[in-house]
Amino acid sequence: MKSVLLLGAVQALFLSLLLVTKKHKSTPDFLLVALLIFTSLPLFLYYFVFDKIANVVSSSETMPSFMYFVNVPFIMSFSPFVFLYVKSILKPTKNFIFKNLSHFIPVIVFIGLVFLLLDFNNLIDYRFNFFQLSNYWVFLFFTPLTLILAFYYVYSSFKMLSKFNKKIKQNYSYTDEIDLGWLKILLIIFSSAWIFLFASAIIISRANGNIFLVYKIVLFSLTFIVFIIAFFGFKQSSIFINNSIINVDKKNNNKPVIVNFNDDVKKLTNFMTNNKPYLENKLSIKDLSEMLDWQPNYLSKIINEQLEQNFFEFVNKYRVDEFKNQLPKHKNYTILSVAFDSGFNSKSSFNRIFKDFTGLTPSEYKNSVELTTNSN
Repeated sequence: MKSVLLLGAVQALFLSLLLVTKKHKSTPDFLLVALLIFTSLPLFLYYFVFDKIANVVSSSETMPSFMYFVNVPFIMSFSPFVFLYVKSILKPTKNFIFKNLSHFIPVIVFIGLVFLLLDFNNLIDYRFNFFQLSNYWVFLFFTPLTLILAFYYVYSSFKMLSKFNKKIKQNYSYTDEIDLGWLKILLIIFSSAWIFLFASAIIISRANGNIFLVYKIVLFSLTFIVFIIAFFGFKQSSIFINNSIINVDKKNNNKPVIVNFNDDVKKLTNFMTNNKPYLENKLSIKDLSEMLDWQPNYLSKIINEQLEQNFFEFVNKYRVDEFKNQLPKHKNYTILSVAFDSGFNSKSSFNRIFKDFTGLTPSEYKNSVELTTNSN
C-alpha cells in the first residue's frame, strides 16, 4: 500500500515534468500539470506522515483532526480541476484559468473556516473531536457539499461534451482528428470512481466505522483517475494544439437575400452532384459555404431545416453513394482505396459511417453486389 502510493506520487511528478518540457503547450496542458502536482501531495503525505498512524486509527473517534482538515481541500478541489480540464479543451478562452477561479471558492471558504474554528492546540491529537461544535458543523456541511459538487461537475462536463459533439457534426464532415470519445471514457471512469467511493464509504462506515480504510480507498482511486487523465492527455495532445477547430468564422454573418428556399436547396444539391466537393476529405461547412458564396449560418439553416440533417450526415451520404457507384467500376481496387477516392479519410470512420447509412459493413455490401451481379 505504502510503496504503491509513493510510486504514484513520483510518477505524477514525472508526468508533470514531461508536460512542462513539451513543445507547444496549451491551457489543458498547464491544468494537467497542476492537477498532477496537486494530486501527488496527499500521496506524499500518506507515505511520510499518515501511514505511521494507520494502525491506531480504527474509527472516526480515533482519526486525528489534522488528517481531515489537511485532506478535505484536496478532495474538494479534484472535481473542479477535472471540470476545468474538460472545459479548457472544449471551450478555450483568453485568460481561461483566471476567469474560472470562482470554482474553487468552496475550497477557499473551507480553509478559512478551518483557521477560524480549529483548535490548533489539539491539531495533532489523535482525538478526532468530531462532536466538538465547530468541527462538527464544518464536517456536516462540507462532506455532502463535496459529493454534490462532484456529481454536478461530472454532469456539467457530460453536458458540455454532448453540445461539443453536436457542434462538430454541424460544422465538419469528418471527426477522426477531432474525436473526443476518449474524453467521454475519462468522464465515465471519473463518475464511476465517485460512485464507488460513495458506496464504499457508506458500507465501511456501517460495518466497522473504519474511516481510515475509506481514506485509503480514496487515495488509490485518486491515483488511478489521475493516471487515466494523464494517459489520454499525452495520447491526444494534438487536439489541445488545435482546440479552436470548431470556431467557425462568424464575421459578416448576415443572411443573403432569399428568393426561394426551394431554389437554394436545388442549387445546393446540384452543386454537390455536379462538382462533388465531398471528395475533399476534410470538407467543412465554412469551405462549402465559400464555394457557394453563402454565409455558413445560411447553409447550415438549409441543411438542418430544409433537408433535416446535420452537415456531417449531409456530406457523408454523398460519400456513401459515391462509394456505391464507384465500387462496380473498380473491381481490382481494394474497398479502402475506393473509400478514400470517395472522400473518406480513414478506415474506421468509413466502416462506421457506411454501416450507419446502409445497415451493412462494406464487405457485406460488396459481397451482396457481387452475388447479385453473378446471378444476373
